[in-house]
Amino acid sequence: MKKACKVVSSYFGPRRGYPQTTTKAISFWRSSILPVQLNVDAGVECDTIIANHDHQPICNGDTRYLDFLNSIDGLKTKNGSIKVVNRPFEDGIGGGFKSRDYAFKKYPLDYEYWFFSEDDEDSWHDGFLSKSIDYLERNLDVAFVCCQFNQVARYKDRPAHCHGAIGCTTSELIQKVISKHGSLPYGEVDLINSSISESASRVGSFYQSFCDAEVDFTYPFLEMGYSLGYLKECVYDFNNPDFNNNNVSIGKIFRKWVRKINWPCAKHGPKIDERDHDKPYTEQFPNDYDKYSLKKGFYKDA
Repeated sequence: MKKACKVVSSYFGPRRGYPQTTTKAISFWRSSILPVQLNVDAGVECDTIIANHDHQPICNGDTRYLDFLNSIDGLKTKNGSIKVVNRPFEDGIGGGFKSRDYAFKKYPLDYEYWFFSEDDEDSWHDGFLSKSIDYLERNLDVAFVCCQFNQVARYKDRPAHCHGAIGCTTSELIQKVISKHGSLPYGEVDLINSSISESASRVGSFYQSFCDAEVDFTYPFLEMGYSLGYLKECVYDFNNPDFNNNNVSIGKIFRKWVRKINWPCAKHGPKIDERDHDKPYTEQFPNDYDKYSLKKGFYKDA
């Protein structure tokens, strides 16, 4: 078993924000995403798994993205190599979160630590993974370390979670989730044959309905009695304009979309957020608190 892998969920079809087309997506990968994979030092032995949600049924015959993925499959990186896996489109069910489940089930015994990221958010400083692993090894009550925005996310009427569900956990803990629920969490909305809402039913914006899935993704760890943690040291590269100019405000995303989760999780969880949205996060939750659990609340770093 190797030390670690990083899963980058990828998608080359229409999406809510840049890159909205196959041409733009391939260009973005070549100019921005691929250099991160090849040049950033994770700080530990690590393969990069590109878990691609294959949109062939709606690509109108434009399969250039498959040629591109084939061209980078097997490339050597600073810490390992790139592995490309393509999962079926399945009418768009699950998005990048089901791609994570697909990747893990393909390599369930190959890696001790798993880092999950997204193709439009994959911008890191050297050592991002070794620091995440070190945190998990020092804090055995933490099941998932959040690696974006240096905080555990807390929003009204939603359990604590990691922004984008981006971060690191262990193979052992993932196996526990799958043993209990059958899979890692993902939204099970059929976005091609179901009309979710006027906007979400459009192919060009259907990925917005997956945004709630980031809340669900880490909830099983809380449910099992573990905490979520975050790194005080920023490992996300906010200075990379290729990625951060593409970030979109998600404040308007949670509107009227109907979602069906393949097992009960966040939407059935407790309402635990007392956040005052008119005050900065750091004023309400001091920086020296970096863990969260359903039972214990915030605790100082171990």
